[in-house]
Amino acid sequence: MASRLSAENSLIQSFEIMSKNDREEVDDNITVNQALCDIMNNYIPSTLTMYIEFAVTFLNVLFISMLDDPALVSGCGLGVFLITNVIFTWDMGLCGAIDTLVSQAYGRKDYKLCGTYLNTSRILFTLLFIPQAIILLNSNSLLKFFNQPKESAEIAQKYVHATLFGAFLNMQFEANRRFMVSQGEFPPVLCTMIGTTLFHICGLYIFVLHLGWGISGVGIITAVTFTLNFIATSVYINSKKKQVISDKWFFLDQEGFQRIPEFLKYGIPAALMLIFEILGYDMMTLFSGWIGTEEQAANIIMFQIWILICMNTVGITYSSTGFIGNSLGGNRPRSAKAYAYSTLLFGLLITACILFVYYLIRRTAIGQFSSDRSVTDLVFCSFPCYILAIFSDAGQGLGGGILRTIGYQHFASIIQFISMWIIYFPLAYIFAFELGYGFKGLWFAAPIGPGLTNIGFILLVLFSNWESIAKNASASTNQSSQSNPELPLEGLPLKEIAEKEVI
Repeated sequence: MASRLSAENSLIQSFEIMSKNDREEVDDNITVNQALCDIMNNYIPSTLTMYIEFAVTFLNVLFISMLDDPALVSGCGLGVFLITNVIFTWDMGLCGAIDTLVSQAYGRKDYKLCGTYLNTSRILFTLLFIPQAIILLNSNSLLKFFNQPKESAEIAQKYVHATLFGAFLNMQFEANRRFMVSQGEFPPVLCTMIGTTLFHICGLYIFVLHLGWGISGVGIITAVTFTLNFIATSVYINSKKKQVISDKWFFLDQEGFQRIPEFLKYGIPAALMLIFEILGYDMMTLFSGWIGTEEQAANIIMFQIWILICMNTVGITYSSTGFIGNSLGGNRPRSAKAYAYSTLLFGLLITACILFVYYLIRRTAIGQFSSDRSVTDLVFCSFPCYILAIFSDAGQGLGGGILRTIGYQHFASIIQFISMWIIYFPLAYIFAFELGYGFKGLWFAAPIGPGLTNIGFILLVLFSNWESIAKNASASTNQSSQSNPELPLEGLPLKEIAEKEVI
């Protein structure tokens, strides 16, 4: 027994020395310039996928509008709104846990755990789809409850019913995408989405214009497109032979269920971040509708262009997620910090350039959405605050992406709730209605919420203890590492390594 303990202590000491030497040999000298180059290499494919994804919804509305039936356009818009708020917002938010957990596990070479987290997301999305489906199958009654036009509500229900299962698979595809992005895999996602979007255009032409299936045709082809995205990325993940692929992709096992609490620890705050933001901007549309029809039309136009610019921000955060998380998982805090700072620098610079161009072509851009002078004048009179709000929102989007990757979703969700719901919206209401500034008052307050969130997020990024975060992220004490002979020994607790060697 004494000899066994002596051997254990000796091995522990030797592994402590080895671990120290390994840490000293880790390449943790990435400069901001190098980090910028790495992020820029991923920027184009990452951002293109976001614009292609947005294009699917845009194409649906475009083709249905060719039928010259306002009720069809309204119903399609309501259907998209329901699916977005009931399925997309919640599941996309939960995917924030993948940004944290998979990217860090991949950085410490815990490949099996990467696959486990992917399976955990599949389990949660499947369970969540049950109440989501119940709500959406009764979408007609729900829309009537909110006093939406009867004909539009019935059309929206047809769209939702046709798209429903495809929307579920689209969220499974989103889990695949975030899984791949966290490991630096961008081209396969881009190629998949280019192919399926071309298919989507052909399908819309055949089903909507040639066969005359109307809103049902739009829903069916959308569901098929979403399904193809999921199948193509799943086949790629399953067939790609790189770095213990058998451990990264496997069928469900018990650990996938056991990881649910850990996944929710990061997923729920990430979902709240997205919900606070999206529902918050929906409140702006509601407030503008209380002022008047022209004001609501102007608000919708402004937000449509805002969303287009926002796709660029999301693309940049996706392009840096893997670098930051992998660096933390590999215990490289200086590299993680360099990638985080580069994300903020590059993202804000690109956004400023886009907004400058937008300002120069503002009359042409706004004119594409409406020729009504009363509507366009409302947009132009609020334009300075509008531009500032978009820039602030880009900052909060970039900061939020970094905070999700390092696992600070809970702090970020609190900051966002206070900034948007405790400060911004009461002020917007006061400026618009109590002080009588109307539509100008709404947009005078618009930079406040994103601006405060932006400041809070960036301060949190700048003053985080990156060394401590990296130390925790790189410390692997999970059972999957212990049972996987392909993994490096430094992922195991030292005492367990010693016992394993003695035995």
